[in-house]
Amino acid sequence: MRFRIHRVTYSGFIKDWSKLKHKPTDDWLRWFETRSKYLILNPLDMIFKNDAEYHFVIDDNTKHFYLPLLGIVCSHIDFLGYLLLGLPGRRRHPDIKDRYSGWIKQYMKDWDISDPHDANNKLIDWLYYGLRNGLTHQFRIKNGKISLQETRLAKLEGKTWIVNPDKFYDDFKNGVANFISDIRHDRNHLKARFRERFRAFMVGELLYIP
Repeated sequence: MRFRIHRVTYSGFIKDWSKLKHKPTDDWLRWFETRSKYLILNPLDMIFKNDAEYHFVIDDNTKHFYLPLLGIVCSHIDFLGYLLLGLPGRRRHPDIKDRYSGWIKQYMKDWDISDPHDANNKLIDWLYYGLRNGLTHQFRIKNGKISLQETRLAKLEGKTWIVNPDKFYDDFKNGVANFISDIRHDRNHLKARFRERFRAFMVGELLYIP
């Protein structure tokens, strides 16, 4: 496999901001879109599509490079949720789940489903507690499974959610594209919110706004 190298360094990040900070919001959005493409989406695509050297198989025949890849996806959803919803307030700890779940509800709507026999057993809750927190804090998937054999987005096995990681990743990519399009066309007044929150991120602040 051949990799095309794109030089992206921390010093370049600082230099980019010094040039960007007085530019229009559309320039900020193009920078964010390009950086997301080269740092997140393109590398993940290369591994998903050329996976022979990058995985080992355990007894369920699932390719286990999906664990670190899904961890990266969940981390990016955290940040996208911040750009969409901000932080809830200075007087209490920011609710990361609200931001993470809120972005999925808005841009990966097919994943906002519940157990038809138990309304409290929500897939979106498992995506946070079982997938995101499991990978972030314990490098494992908790109380659920991923399976390439599953033809649907997700199914229930008793009370346990089983999800197809390829479909999760594909819907994530589509969600990123739709989110950027919504900002670019200022749907729901997203452009001003993006500019304020993105500026705070670039200068290293936590921006607490409702």
